[in-house]
Amino acid sequence: MSYNTLTGFTTLFDAIKAELDTIPNVREVAVYDAHQLDKVVTPAILVELGEIDPGDTRTGGRLAVNVDMRLHCVLSAETQRVQLEICNFAAVVMKKIHKNRFGLGGAIEVPQRLSAFPGMFRPDEKGFESWVVNYTQAVHLGAVWEDEDFLPTVVHLGLSPNVGAAHEDDYETLTDG
Repeated sequence: MSYNTLTGFTTLFDAIKAELDTIPNVREVAVYDAHQLDKVVTPAILVELGEIDPGDTRTGGRLAVNVDMRLHCVLSAETQRVQLEICNFAAVVMKKIHKNRFGLGGAIEVPQRLSAFPGMFRPDEKGFESWVVNYTQAVHLGAVWEDEDFLPTVVHLGLSPNVGAAHEDDYETLTDG
């Protein structure tokens, strides 16, 4: 597995955006901004990083965090059968997210706890309907300090008390298999 290097969340956002941009008829994929909702061009997907929690550190010196991602799927309130179409839209987005590493290799894990639920709505003349696709994804920030050259090529096994330089001939060389 390749270990891409993520130093922050911009690369992750750009990779998610590139994937979501491939969904037919989506006119806008952008960072979620509650103050700009009246300017959103629908159908739209607004990407929000909701929370960051410590993750399982097991990745060569990188900082492991779990990010809670929220993808706000937004349709115009004037969309025919909007209550059903917004659910369909959320399902399409869920399908895109399912098991997706967004081309970032070992820098992220596959999404977990994928779900969707009703989001905000505004029923007025410039209104909208939304559902939120939510998931958690483990992200590993920073460069891997162990490259393949760092790993040992030969491993010797010695049994106590016959260890050390005086017992070098007592060691068994382990092989792969």
